[in-house]
Amino acid sequence: IWLQTLNPSIDIHLKKDIRKGVVNNQQTDWSFKLDGVLHDASQDLVYETVAKDVVSQALDGYNGTIMCYGQTGAGKTYTMTGATENYKHRGILPRALQQVFKMIEERPTHAITVRVS
Repeated sequence: IWLQTLNPSIDIHLKKDIRKGVVNNQQTDWSFKLDGVLHDASQDLVYETVAKDVVSQALDGYNGTIMCYGQTGAGKTYTMTGATENYKHRGILPRALQQVFKMIEERPTHAITVRVS
């Protein structure tokens, strides 16, 4: 696996090992282009990079989705909800709620209803 951080992409080359048998997927090379790479990033940086614009645009009437995907133990729940012991370690969801209510407060002439289901 080769990760480029200047031009974010991941290149993966899988060596074939005849001793391990035949696999249905015969592809051995993959290349993925990324919008960015966050390595050892703070919760604040993750929110600013990934979610802030999505939340802002949602209040302007656009649809938005923020999703975490990965293997068990990778930190998906921590990224979305954060740590309850320390306010600065709150995750995407509490930060998004804070941003939503702040933006509502900044739009006193708008009639805005918030529903959670």
